[in-house]
Amino acid sequence: MTPLQTLGLLAVAHLIVVATPGANTLLVLRTATRSRSRALAVAASFWPVGALYTAAGILGLAGMLAAAPRIEFLLRLTCDVYLIWLGFGMIRASLRPEAPAAAEGSRKGGLVQSFATGLFTNATNPKSIAYYASIFTATGAVSLPGPLLVVAILLLPSLGSIWYVTLALFISSGPAARAFERWKRVIDRVAGGIMILLGLRLVTAAR
Repeated sequence: MTPLQTLGLLAVAHLIVVATPGANTLLVLRTATRSRSRALAVAASFWPVGALYTAAGILGLAGMLAAAPRIEFLLRLTCDVYLIWLGFGMIRASLRPEAPAAAEGSRKGGLVQSFATGLFTNATNPKSIAYYASIFTATGAVSLPGPLLVVAILLLPSLGSIWYVTLALFISSGPAARAFERWKRVIDRVAGGIMILLGLRLVTAAR
């Protein structure tokens, strides 16, 4: 397989993983039911984390974690606890009275807060860490020439961000927005419950 074919395989594998629903998708979905701009801020926040983890994967993230099992355990535990906390936050949000649209859009720091939430959610997603630690070895991309590794560092997070931006625009536009408007409290509760269950399952698996 040529280096370009290997890079193509890596890109396809990455798109499949990104398109598979998980914590990042749930966060974009529930944010888009409330605000398009905030959902786009969440989607944009995934790029720097993706670039960082792509670089870490190239540098041998899996080997680093295997060499320090206690640090890996604490890292995974921290990530799992954050998912549980985020899930409870979503459920609490679904129980609060709905803020007027104008007030919702004018809150200071709303976009910054959404960007920070997306940044931290992606950075502490245990599945993201496991994925980036293994994908380069699994596809053989770790042996790509230096220039193509740089392309990979830029390409993978860009593909992910494009996917999540597209998802945010779809959910917050036209008929989809009107449909999700009626169900956003239910979406919050379901998404929160899934986050909690995911965190609990990963905590149990890590023991």
